[in-house]
Amino acid sequence: MAKSKSKKTHETTIFTLSHSSLELMAKCPRSWFLKYVEKNYPPKESDILDFGNLCHELAEHYYGGGLPELRRLYKEIGKKYILSPEYKEKLPIAMKRLVRFFDAKLAKSPQVYREKEFHIALDPYIDIMGKVDVLYKDEGGEWVVVDYKTSKKFGSIMEQFAFYYYLITKVSGKIPKRFKFEGVYFCAGDSDCVEDFVKPLVLEISDVDISINRIDNAVETILTLDVDDINKWKKKTGPLCNYCDYFKAKICDGKK
Repeated sequence: MAKSKSKKTHETTIFTLSHSSLELMAKCPRSWFLKYVEKNYPPKESDILDFGNLCHELAEHYYGGGLPELRRLYKEIGKKYILSPEYKEKLPIAMKRLVRFFDAKLAKSPQVYREKEFHIALDPYIDIMGKVDVLYKDEGGEWVVVDYKTSKKFGSIMEQFAFYYYLITKVSGKIPKRFKFEGVYFCAGDSDCVEDFVKPLVLEISDVDISINRIDNAVETILTLDVDDINKWKKKTGPLCNYCDYFKAKICDGKK
């Protein structure tokens, strides 16, 4: 069940921008350089990553059958993921919610796309790519973009949805009259009621503007700066440095 790698839009592509890479560049250009130019990947907390990747893979391959089928899938693909006792306790909740979400939404949909990828060229050397967890039509015939979240708390994901909206409109060549967005939080909150952990979201035009500006600024930065010169990619220092993987791994000292 290995996932296929994203294809480049054209042979000259050097950089492929995603929501996460754009977010990283906005937070700290030096971190973006270390990750996407030097290909320097610091160690991360495997617990969180493994739990998130496991939940996403279960959601990608679950097509109904209830908890027995989901447990069978877990036995098949769960061996490659290492979960701490904390996340092992959260997994049954996440699996139960996945089944509830599928039964309430996806099982009733006439069209469902999982891991739907949108990929376009911004420049001869720069692509932009986004992969939507789920894109489905609801009972009213309207498209709904879904993002699965495995965090402990409800959080804002409007920048990410604005990024998807930009990509979808670019690929389709038209602006849809209506587009719905849902955040599915597998671990946040206490209730098993679908209405409690599935959050309908409203995208504002300001969110889209921010996303477009971030994309434009990233392209301009890449094309303007000397990509191979680390000194051109300035650090954004401050309290957030303490949470940076490069700072934790002592790859960056966090100083100006």
